[in-house]
Amino acid sequence: MLWGGGSGVKGLIEAIVRSCADLATVGPSKLNAPARYAMAVGLIVLATMVRLAIAPQQAGLPYVTYFPAATLAAILGGLGPAAVSTVLGAVTAAILFIPPFGSVKLDHQAIVSALVFCIDEAVVCSAIEAMRRYYRRFAETAKALEKSYAAEIRARMAAERANEAKSRFLASASHDLRQPYQALRLFHGALENPQLTRQEIAPILAKMDVAMAAGEELLQSLLDLSTLDAGVVTPKPVPVDIGNFMTGLELSYRSVAESKKLDFRMRSMDGTVTIDPVLLRRILDNLISNAIRYTHKGGLLIACRRYGGHTVFEVWDTGLGIAPQHQDVIFEEFYQIGNSERDRTKGMGLGLAVVAKTAQLIGLTVTMQSQLNRGTHFRVSLP
Repeated sequence: MLWGGGSGVKGLIEAIVRSCADLATVGPSKLNAPARYAMAVGLIVLATMVRLAIAPQQAGLPYVTYFPAATLAAILGGLGPAAVSTVLGAVTAAILFIPPFGSVKLDHQAIVSALVFCIDEAVVCSAIEAMRRYYRRFAETAKALEKSYAAEIRARMAAERANEAKSRFLASASHDLRQPYQALRLFHGALENPQLTRQEIAPILAKMDVAMAAGEELLQSLLDLSTLDAGVVTPKPVPVDIGNFMTGLELSYRSVAESKKLDFRMRSMDGTVTIDPVLLRRILDNLISNAIRYTHKGGLLIACRRYGGHTVFEVWDTGLGIAPQHQDVIFEEFYQIGNSERDRTKGMGLGLAVVAKTAQLIGLTVTMQSQLNRGTHFRVSLP
């Protein structure tokens, strides 16, 4: 198959050229200095043995095996080992293969041939070193271009995701903002009926209050997101007593959980952490509220403990859980599972987006584990 066509031969030649280029580029970096010089001496010994094996001493061609030996020393070891092998090759050839054999007495012709050999090797080794530098710069440039291209691809993908998220955000926000105000307009129209009694007006006013609260909640969440995105929120870390902080969470949520007949448990520890308590509370408020909303039986565990050298706050629930295909996108704005009709009672899909952005702002790590119909575990790790 190799010789079946030009493409096979061309591929073999290209592979050989690439291998030689790689060898010439990184050869010296593969061995330390003593090993490179020992290799240079070993190549001269090997060249001498080959020369003695292929022809008798008086056969001429004294440098025939030393030339490739010195060249290989340049490729594998660099200029220093190449110079050593060249000098050793010239001396060894003069002693063993230029008459009188075994003598260091050289005539004019022997000296000239030795100089020619050394000059030839100097030219070849210099060319190899120049090629090595060229390919090293080429490899560095190619690597830099590859990194730049990869960064460009990541930036383009991030921009596309951001554009999709923005479009989804605007579509959902405009829809959700319109709902409460449309409801207010309808209720206002109903109140214009002069024949309504006080008893009939009261439920309409209650519904208007719910619509206004929903609109206010959505606007507040949008403002939270916009301030986080704009970078105008500045963390103000202070020492926070963990016990008092956890007690505040319990006072806020125990009655809410128990009103749904859920078991509410707290696990705390002594000590303090340096953190912005307002931003940390915002993160945990969203996580606990979601846990209560999507848990219909069982209960919740809110804990603070040491884990892996970090202080971590954890929110466990026995709720609906999150399917694997949704776990990578639940931190995006307005992303909700099973709420395509945008039912206000099922939340707005902004809580986890606020969690992710707030955690990033103050340097926290938020991780999640969840099993469908078995519950979810959020862990907030402090640095």
